[in-house]
Amino acid sequence: MKTRIITIGLIVMVVLNIILIAFILIGQPRQGHPHRERRGQHLEEQLGFDAQQSREFRDLKRAHFRENRELFRKMAGLKKQLLLSDDHLKAKEIIHEIENLQGQIDWNIYEHFQAVKSICHPNQLPAYADFIDQVSQGMEPGHRRRGNME
Repeated sequence: MKTRIITIGLIVMVVLNIILIAFILIGQPRQGHPHRERRGQHLEEQLGFDAQQSREFRDLKRAHFRENRELFRKMAGLKKQLLLSDDHLKAKEIIHEIENLQGQIDWNIYEHFQAVKSICHPNQLPAYADFIDQVSQGMEPGHRRRGNME
């Protein structure tokens, strides 16, 4: 029974990581990839941010990615250790470390979206809720994203 719970927990963490990576790819423009820049502007456009809100949003986004970058690196290293481990006790310890990192990442995501919500004007909150609905639909099992969100 414990093995089943650990397996389910590990699967949930992998799915959450994939979702978070998708957020990063959607929201973080990279030089030389103009389509990624457009995707990064999707939330701003959907909410109808003014110039000041857009500046604040971009600052929030940069800080969010900077804060999580090291957590992702640590998690990738731990997952590699986990998959290479033959020691079940060590594997359980690694899974516990991964769970802690995932909890930090999830908390950072929560705080990030609360900060984004805080820069919205009251008339933008319904569009914010719609965006969150779209994102959460993408988290459902079996959902595949096709093309851009635009």
